[in-house]
Amino acid sequence: MISQLSSSFHCHFLYCYRFLLSHGNSLSIHILYYLSISFLGFLALKSLNLRNPSSNPSGIDFFFTSVSAATVSSMSVVEMEVFSNSQLIVLMLLMFIGGEVFTCMIGLKSVRILAYSVMGYLLLTQVGWSLFILLYINCVSSVRGLLKKKQIDRLTFSIFAAISSFANCGFLPTNESMMAFRKNSGLLLLMMPLLLIGNTLFPLCLRGWLWALKKATKKEEFGYLLMENTREVDYDHLLPRLQWSSSAQWSGGLRSLAG
Repeated sequence: MISQLSSSFHCHFLYCYRFLLSHGNSLSIHILYYLSISFLGFLALKSLNLRNPSSNPSGIDFFFTSVSAATVSSMSVVEMEVFSNSQLIVLMLLMFIGGEVFTCMIGLKSVRILAYSVMGYLLLTQVGWSLFILLYINCVSSVRGLLKKKQIDRLTFSIFAAISSFANCGFLPTNESMMAFRKNSGLLLLMMPLLLIGNTLFPLCLRGWLWALKKATKKEEFGYLLMENTREVDYDHLLPRLQWSSSAQWSGGLRSLAG
């Protein structure tokens, strides 16, 4: 039943996608994109086995969770610990491809070097922080013991936490979310930068990343992206130098006040 539904949806999606590419606008394409990944996520969650067979979420529960993950809304009507490792991987993929940084990158086909740069930034932060979190878990017995008690794979938790934090989603494989780790200040401090570099400070970090790529590769294309006429690129996160400087001063002022 699910395979037939998936095949039918795939054909319908391809037809709608081709139609919208030739007749639609960016809004309609984005709507179709989120509806598509939400529905495919629902099919995947529904077809995979739960960790606890006695749990019996309804179809609308699965669909709501899929939409929530794809739109990084972090609302759930199902306890996270009922999901198996395979289902957690599905939720990770939904958060990754539904996050703002990834979806904004999709529209950069005309500026390939910027699209590749954003993808490099995205993968570097996700992989790097996943490894940092995994290393912390392996070094701290209390976190390791908690995950073992809850039967949550360490690597899955590390990647899940990195993706969720970067996307500012808020999902975690534990029922208590971060409350389960309130005594582990090291883990909290480790994850806080992800909340910033994937959201509020992303434009600043992106310019820094492009500057580093320019220095490393000596390519003039990166210099063009960093020039004042960034509006020609049509990428809202690539702020002009004046706005970038103002945002940096504003962020620095907030840190001073917090200190």
